[in-house]
Amino acid sequence: MKIPEDVITATQARFQARQGPRADTEEKIAEAQTPQGSILNVDAPERVALRTRRVLRQPVVMDALRATAETSPATEGQVRDDHLLERIIGGSNLLGIAFLELGTAVSRSVGRVHVRDRFQIRGFGTGFMISPRLALTNNHVLPDAQSARFSRLEFNFQNGLSGLPLTTSQFDLEPDTFFRTDADLDVTIVAVAAQSRPDGTAPSVPLATFGFNRTSKDQGKILLGESINIIQHPEGQEKQLALQQNELIDRFDQFLHYHTDTSPGSSGSPLYNNQWEILGLHHSGVPARNEAGDILTVDGTVWDKTQNELKIQWIANEGIRISSILAWLGKSADGLKAEERTLLEEALSPPSPAGGAQHPVEVHQAVEVKPAPVRTLPVQPPPALRADGAVSLTVPVHITIRLGEIQDSTNTK
Repeated sequence: MKIPEDVITATQARFQARQGPRADTEEKIAEAQTPQGSILNVDAPERVALRTRRVLRQPVVMDALRATAETSPATEGQVRDDHLLERIIGGSNLLGIAFLELGTAVSRSVGRVHVRDRFQIRGFGTGFMISPRLALTNNHVLPDAQSARFSRLEFNFQNGLSGLPLTTSQFDLEPDTFFRTDADLDVTIVAVAAQSRPDGTAPSVPLATFGFNRTSKDQGKILLGESINIIQHPEGQEKQLALQQNELIDRFDQFLHYHTDTSPGSSGSPLYNNQWEILGLHHSGVPARNEAGDILTVDGTVWDKTQNELKIQWIANEGIRISSILAWLGKSADGLKAEERTLLEEALSPPSPAGGAQHPVEVHQAVEVKPAPVRTLPVQPPPALRADGAVSLTVPVHITIRLGEIQDSTNTK
């Protein structure tokens, strides 16, 4: 979806207003990336303490600590390897294959939003599940219930290991069941149908097979200088991933600023930390401008509105913090119907997963995903070369002969 001009203007104003604090942070990030530096020195000590406690509760981190303790015994309650936590937070230690496995599970909950009216597709965005039935995207993607009424959320719009497209599943949005939006925060939450739309080539599948992200208002999910991972459908394209090297450079009020390779069409994409916890909702970028205030393209020329937004040189991006979104959502409980209140509670207080493990995503049932069917033609035998040089071809021919009425030749008029 095209980012509205007022959204870009507001983002730019916040970015300029934070120039001083951001410059200090980027200087500390540069120092942290030197051999003598540490990512733990970038953020405030109280933030580091919150982050440490949160990271140490992660199952994959606890497994790594136990493995370290077996080879290097520690004092009771103390982490012996002082550098392990720093490597985990800094992103240089991705905890093995579990990082990719968990990321793959999380990615299933992210889909492409088909923004439609009654007759046609108006554009695309990204959305993701934050409860068994509720999806989160931007207000500028779905600004009102009417815009959501004919829109859909599509999962598995991506290529598989074979390089072929996977079979996708499209779900109707149900704004009459649940719909909340806020233009200032640029947030929309809408209910999704429990079953996919039948398309004649694949059976209907339950929404539960794609899981949902467990959100939290708790602080300590990321430090300044840490990497942000983004799962997205840029410009409505197949699902893609912006992974690592996307540092958080500012955190303030309700927003996050970060460097990342994220295009405008990625509006509504989830922001994740390296433990695949939801950090926020991507919604806008900060374009490069010349001294006259003109927006610049990637080749340094002045951009105009007739050009695609992909040609803009984006110098930073902005997302809405998930803690701010949940706080706003919690205030909207007044006047809700019983069904709406139940759906709201599932987002604010997710049901406990099986076994009590606090993973950031819940997938209820594995589903086999097959490539989309490919239409093939019948295999014909190769042409035969005769002794006289002629080529004999066997061509399948279907001939229909229609016989007219048989006339009696002796019958004359």
